[in-house]
Amino acid sequence: MLQLTPGELKIFELLRAGMTYQQISLELGIKKPDTIERLNRMMDFGAVKRTGNPKRYVYSAVDLPYEVVKRRNKDCWNTHGNVGPDTLLEELITFQLTDEQKLDVAKHRDNLSRSALAAKLQIPKLHLNIAMDRL
Repeated sequence: MLQLTPGELKIFELLRAGMTYQQISLELGIKKPDTIERLNRMMDFGAVKRTGNPKRYVYSAVDLPYEVVKRRNKDCWNTHGNVGPDTLLEELITFQLTDEQKLDVAKHRDNLSRSALAAKLQIPKLHLNIAMDRL
């Protein structure tokens, strides 16, 4: 069962009534980019679907049962199979530079770009950025 907050429910009902995201923005008095962001979040947990090409997306509410909740239970993100555990985040949390890599970072941090330094260490730049923030 979908879990919708009161704000999402307003958008959901307006979509069901056939309104476009532009009309919803006007109706609720919110900016179009904010409406699109909310619709995209609702797509992530299966309440909304999007069709069409990137310049002319059409959003529509899915025909599934829902309940209104004050705050969404984070487990609902997995009930529709759209989002699983964030393995990249887990990997970044546990990533550690070796002692040799730490020495290379200290030696080259001022004269190499982060991209070049990451290539020298043979690690992704994202991992290097996280590691350097920890140093």
